Amino acid sequence: MNGILASRARPWRHALAAPVLAASVLAWTGVAIAAPQVVTVCGRADAPGGLNLETAYAAGGIVEIRCPPGQNEIVLTRTLTTPATVDIRGAGNVTLRGPVAGPLFAVGTGLHLTGVTVANPRTAATAAAPNAGSIAVGAVRGAAIELRGVVTQDSLGAYVARDLMAEDSTFARNGDPGRPGAFAAIVSADRIALRNVTFNGNFDAPIGGGSAPIAGQRALARTVSIIDSTFTNNRTSLLLTDAMVEIRRTRFQGNGTPPGQWGAAWGCCGGALTLVRCDATLAQATFRDNTSAGFGGAIQALGSRLRIEDSVFDANRARAGGAVLSWGRAPLLNPWSEEAWTAQPGLALSRTQFRRNVATLGGGALLFAGRVDGEQVLFRWNEGGAIAGWRALVLPAPFDGVLAALSASMSVAPPADMLALARPILVDNTAALGPAIAGGAATIEIGNGLVARNGPAGTTGAIQGASIMLVNTTIADNLAGALAGPSGTAATVRLGNTILLRNAGFHCAPGVAAASLGGNLQYPGGDCGGSATAREPGLGADYRPGLVSAARDSGVTALCTSHALVASVDLFGRARLQRGRCDAGAIEEPLPQSLAARLGAGPGPAGTARLLVLLFVLALLLFLVGLWWSMRRRRCRQAG
Repeated sequence: MNGILASRARPWRHALAAPVLAASVLAWTGVAIAAPQVVTVCGRADAPGGLNLETAYAAGGIVEIRCPPGQNEIVLTRTLTTPATVDIRGAGNVTLRGPVAGPLFAVGTGLHLTGVTVANPRTAATAAAPNAGSIAVGAVRGAAIELRGVVTQDSLGAYVARDLMAEDSTFARNGDPGRPGAFAAIVSADRIALRNVTFNGNFDAPIGGGSAPIAGQRALARTVSIIDSTFTNNRTSLLLTDAMVEIRRTRFQGNGTPPGQWGAAWGCCGGALTLVRCDATLAQATFRDNTSAGFGGAIQALGSRLRIEDSVFDANRARAGGAVLSWGRAPLLNPWSEEAWTAQPGLALSRTQFRRNVATLGGGALLFAGRVDGEQVLFRWNEGGAIAGWRALVLPAPFDGVLAALSASMSVAPPADMLALARPILVDNTAALGPAIAGGAATIEIGNGLVARNGPAGTTGAIQGASIMLVNTTIADNLAGALAGPSGTAATVRLGNTILLRNAGFHCAPGVAAASLGGNLQYPGGDCGGSATAREPGLGADYRPGLVSAARDSGVTALCTSHALVASVDLFGRARLQRGRCDAGAIEEPLPQSLAARLGAGPGPAGTARLLVLLFVLALLLFLVGLWWSMRRRRCRQAG
């Protein structure tokens, strides 16, 4: 089963970073032609006795800091200002520090920082000043900031610019621990490119804001690219709005508000990442131990188109949507740009795992509205269920108005709720309501799915929904029973090439109207009526057809080839119709493979190959034994 979850490495496309890098190259060219200024006195930015930082910054150009031996700090007492571009280069052991009643630097055209630590702690004496606690603020809309090998710490609202590029840099302890979640941001810019960057232990949002809208601003004008980076133990989510977003090979761990500090308020944002009206791609990302007091322990996506590939969500926690909330409906109002964005919001999952996520009120791994498409997705050991449609969720007081308020803020004519999964595995999830899927009013379609061992006992259906279609799917050993309507009401179910096996209590709950597309098996019992043949399918412990199996070659061939969620392959991506026929259930297992497994050679094509090798070796041994016996008898005859 691990094969369907193998990651595929994808090269970093620099499309989102290009605008920032292009601007940086131009700015760099403007300062590189001048001879560097060398700061030789440290301690204070206005220190006497040589060239100090204040004088060098005012002149612009390249500024190299070479502190005397034993000195590694420069204290700024006021904001340094210049209309030019400044390139400050430290040797990795220099700290530029406030407090300043404002930012450390007012940025003209651009600011490049290399190999320095910067800090501007806000104090009672400076708190009333605009931008108190900031590091660098663009004096004009076009300002660009570059950070290379920079440590940013003990600041508030650190960087404000049009463009910001950072690589090999660290952000730590930024923000006000007394007011976390106050929507201040460490980086506020329209075009952001981060590579090999670490955000750890911050109270401000790592990214947020952006410049105020201007007349005629097009939709998704902002760009955010995050590559090979780490976000750990930050109290506040990334806040990305009206942006094209790309996040690759990045880890988010321990972000958000711990459950012990949730209190009675509903949290505003996702634990690690909040997207509002964005077009976002996440690939090879890991989200672990992130938490939210509201929706989305790892991610909250509102009115956004989100693609998640080759990623892992493990042990995230929220009140609802333990790992992800996808609200696939367009916002009713858009304060960020004048251009209408016509793309349909929704969620697409590919080769992604959801494990051990928890939602205290429902949607243990995923809560959704609108459309969700998934291929090769694993949901295992999630608490509060694996997947829930928003209409299946009934929030208790004092949270009972949260869903209605969220729905009212989105489009008047929303798309229908739809969950379409190809080759999913939903096993060992627990919830009182629909431990695998609580679809509510959503349409649910599954092809090549394995839904097994979900519980606990006595609940009403591993899959609940008003409209369910299952093709080449195995529903087995669920303590919660198999198929039911939402909250025990009526449901319409269509089954094709599907196996319902050993589900506790029922395969089809009362009120389920099951229609057959052909090729279905149910055992034991027959509560799905004539939609499935009552017969033991003969599956092994891993739900493959065994040596003697009624599932083998019993499927309707047309369904295997024509249904979009099956597409002539099985759960593991192996070709169906290898013998011109199709097996029922999720897994296609030709007889030679079953024989190999029974004889201990292992499952799948590899087991068949090993069996063939063993048979060849056995035949060779028999031939050699026979040859030896024939030669021995001949010698005996000659001797007699």
